Amino acid sequence: MGRRDVSIAAPPGFRDSAHTALAPGDVVASAYQVRAHVARTDSGDVFAAWDLLLLRPVALKLAWRDAGAPALLPEARWCGRVRDPGAVEVYHVGTHQGLELVVAERVDCRILTDWLAEKGRASAADVLGLLQAVARATSAAHDAGIAVGELSSQTIGVESEGRVVLGKFSLSQVPPAGDDDVCLVPEVLRGSVGRHDPAAAAQIDLYQLGCVAFELATGAPPFGADRAAAAAAHVHEVAPVLAALRPDLPRELSDLVAELLHKEPATRPGSAAVVREQIDAIVARAWASRRGLRVMVVDDDPERAQHTASLVRRGHPWATAMIASSGGETISRLRRDRPDLVVLEARLGGEMSALELAMEIQSDGPGAARVAVVAAHFEEHDRALWTQLGVAHQLERDPSLAEVVGGLVRRLADQPDPRRPLPVGG
Repeated sequence: MGRRDVSIAAPPGFRDSAHTALAPGDVVASAYQVRAHVARTDSGDVFAAWDLLLLRPVALKLAWRDAGAPALLPEARWCGRVRDPGAVEVYHVGTHQGLELVVAERVDCRILTDWLAEKGRASAADVLGLLQAVARATSAAHDAGIAVGELSSQTIGVESEGRVVLGKFSLSQVPPAGDDDVCLVPEVLRGSVGRHDPAAAAQIDLYQLGCVAFELATGAPPFGADRAAAAAAHVHEVAPVLAALRPDLPRELSDLVAELLHKEPATRPGSAAVVREQIDAIVARAWASRRGLRVMVVDDDPERAQHTASLVRRGHPWATAMIASSGGETISRLRRDRPDLVVLEARLGGEMSALELAMEIQSDGPGAARVAVVAAHFEEHDRALWTQLGVAHQLERDPSLAEVVGGLVRRLADQPDPRRPLPVGG
């Protein structure tokens, strides 16, 4: 008889196994109930779980059973030493059935690459806010004596409220390394230093931070997405000037990014702390130079107008509200008061209707104030008409009005140019 081939499947918990060591419903360490499998990594399996004692979501990472598998303790220590929102908080370190176990804060992030692809072009406020968060996290890691070493748009997670989490400090909830293992840093590509050389690590991180800043601002890496072609450019070519591509961003940011992208490490900024301080100053200056958000409420009912103006002022500390009682008064004050937003009562009485006033305001072209309209109720044909006029913000005077007005005001106030087109829900 010929020999029969027998394939032996790896048991659950081994790196090559088709099955995980834990299943939904399993309880680990008498406290953590597994909900779902999240990721399979070089060092172990990551699960979404529920803390049965403190009633909160957690991430649970279980090491592989394989001999020589990477230990999880160093990763847990990295997260524990970096005192910044860019690193998850570690809750528990232990073992489960002889396997190393780490439990940490659960984060729900989108990879920065995907976030940028959806946005198309990030607003100046988003660029400054996210870059500031990445710079602070990088600086905190360096303060703890840890190099990031893998900083890119593929290894940065963005939560819905804007928190940034670095992959290296996420317990693998954000990929710790990109799809390509090539380190696109000039001195590494030239062979002057190794990518894991401790003496070069800080400057490698700073160059990668410059690449992240450029991609945040423009939506693309400084030398394009073709990594093979980009490798030579990272060594030999000067990156495009950011100010020429994004004139709406502070010129100082463009200067700093150019310095971060210098080919020679010695000519880059001296440390991540220096970069963090400079970005903090750039952001503070950008907000200090704002004149605030000016809103004009147009309503012929004084009590109703005062209520709407109050909602505007409660929406953001930089928002100011002025009141006009008619279309004619509004037109006469537009050029003098230059409101960023005009909130119209849909049933406005007087010599000019709300529809006529909206058309008059928008006839000023791209620099015109944004228009929102408020009514007790909108029929479908009313909404269609306002939308056709280009008035996307149609607010109903119901219990949710305060929340809706506040949200609109905050979205406008938190961008350097409040007249820039703002997508509804964006």
